[in-house]
Amino acid sequence: RAFVVMGVLDCFGTFLTAMGAVYTPGQFQTLLNQSLIPATMAASALFLHERYSTGQLGAAALLVSGAVISVVPSLLPSHHAVYANDEAAS
Repeated sequence: RAFVVMGVLDCFGTFLTAMGAVYTPGQFQTLLNQSLIPATMAASALFLHERYSTGQLGAAALLVSGAVISVVPSLLPSHHAVYANDEAAS
């Protein structure tokens, strides 16, 4: 019975992720996908009083920092876009 509940919840999670992906920019999809494990860890610590080792917390932090580092370049303005805007203004 517990596996049926987990399967249904996983199905809903996957379905809602697919529906939301249409409205989410690509650079944020990576960040959201990679933050799933640390978010699950935080929820289980809060609601289930789960305790994690230093290595597990470090791995989760490494995962989030890698995702953030991969997204940062797409959030910064590119030199070409700034140059194109300067040309259009003159």
